[in-house]
Amino acid sequence: MHNILPLWRKYLLFFLTFFPVFIIDQLTKSWALRNLSQAPIPVVEGIFDLKIRRNYGSAFGFIQLNVTWYVLITIVVTVVFLWLVQRNGTVNSGLIVGGGGLFLAGAWGNQFDRLRYGYVVDFFEPSFWPTFNVADLGIAVGLILVVWGFWRREFSDEERENTGL
Repeated sequence: MHNILPLWRKYLLFFLTFFPVFIIDQLTKSWALRNLSQAPIPVVEGIFDLKIRRNYGSAFGFIQLNVTWYVLITIVVTVVFLWLVQRNGTVNSGLIVGGGGLFLAGAWGNQFDRLRYGYVVDFFEPSFWPTFNVADLGIAVGLILVVWGFWRREFSDEERENTGL
């Protein structure tokens, strides 16, 4: 049996995941711009540094689009997700709603940078991975939670069909 989340709980969960991540992302980027512009800070020598990088693309700089396209894509993804949340029965998993809040907080955090600076501020720099920020963590963790939530939901539906419930 699906647990149907009331609409108010869906939006509460969404906002409780969205706003803290968005705010923390913006605060850490402001700190990084103020404190890392002159020199990087080694956290673990040779493995992990705090270092400013200006990312003019997305997906670790691999995708380069016009800022207008980023804005349109972010708006469309947000509207579609919120529409799905509002439809009763489409998105009833806390994993999906919370994951969507994290994902969209990251998307809007990076979008805000593009509109404000013309680039995304990245500053976590491990030696084994491209430089990233809090918004990127929100996108990655949010996407994992959304996929996991849909997978669990699909598994529950299939299990229910197999058991005749």
